[in-house]
Amino acid sequence: MVVVPYLRTEQLDVLAGAKVSGLDLCGNAVIVVPKRLLVYRTGKPNRYRESLPSRFAYRGATSIVPRVFLCKPTFSSSSELQDEIRKRGSNVAGSTASKALTRMEEDVLVERRGRAVRLLQPDALLDRLLDAFVQPRVSTSVALKLAVSLKELFKREGTYRLVLSGASSAERWAVAGRADKPVLYCDDLYSLLADWLPTLASEDTRFPDVVIHATADPLPFFDVRRSDSVPYASPVETFLELAKGDKRDRETAMQVRDGILAGLRAEATAAG
Repeated sequence: MVVVPYLRTEQLDVLAGAKVSGLDLCGNAVIVVPKRLLVYRTGKPNRYRESLPSRFAYRGATSIVPRVFLCKPTFSSSSELQDEIRKRGSNVAGSTASKALTRMEEDVLVERRGRAVRLLQPDALLDRLLDAFVQPRVSTSVALKLAVSLKELFKREGTYRLVLSGASSAERWAVAGRADKPVLYCDDLYSLLADWLPTLASEDTRFPDVVIHATADPLPFFDVRRSDSVPYASPVETFLELAKGDKRDRETAMQVRDGILAGLRAEATAAG
C-alpha cells in the first residue's frame, strides 16, 4: 500500500491500474483486492505543501537514485539499491537515497512494501528525468588528433575516467547513428593529457579525431556500458542527452527510450 500526503486523481488511476492500494492524508484513496474489491475515493483537496521541490529527486547527482530503477526495477531494501548504484560506478549517501525515494513514492513512481521497493511507472519516470535534465557541465574542452586508434586508447588504464557522450553513444542503443566526430567526457583531463600527449595524440582544432570535455558531473559516468573496450554512455544518459538535441537527435532518442522500456517489460515478464 502507498501512503503519502496527497494523491491526485491520475495517481489514483495509476495505482488502480497496477492493482496497488493507496491512500493519502487528505481523504483520497483506492483500495484494491484483486477480483474481489475496488474502493475508489477522490475529490478531497491537497492540505499539504510539497515536502521537497518537485525536481529534487530527478536532477543532478540525486537523480542517480531514480536512474538506477531503469537498470533494475525492484530492490529488496535500500541497502541493495545503494549496492547497485556502487556497482554501476557511483555512490549516494543513505540520506539522499531516502529523500529521493520519498519524493518518488509521493509521485507514485515507486511502491514500497516493508523494506522492498519497486518501480511502478518507468515511462513517467523517464518523463520526470527529462523534464529536469540539463546537459553535463563542461569546464573546458580539447580537440585531439590521434596517433593510434581510439579503441586502443580506451584500453589504457589511468586515474581518469572516460565515456562517450550520449550523442556519440547513439549507435550503441539505436539504429540511427551519427557521422560526427566522437565526443567524450573525462573527469580528469589533466591526467589524460599527461598520459596521451605528445606520443599518442596532439592538439588539433582544425581536423580533430576526437573532442574531449572535462567535467566533474558524475551523471555521464554512471552505468557506463563497455563493449569491445568502448565506454558507451548508459541508455538513460543517451536518451536524455539526445532528447535535448535537434530534431534528428530527438527522433533517435525515442528509439533509445523504446529500448529502455522494452527491456524493463522483458525483465518483468521473466520475473513472472
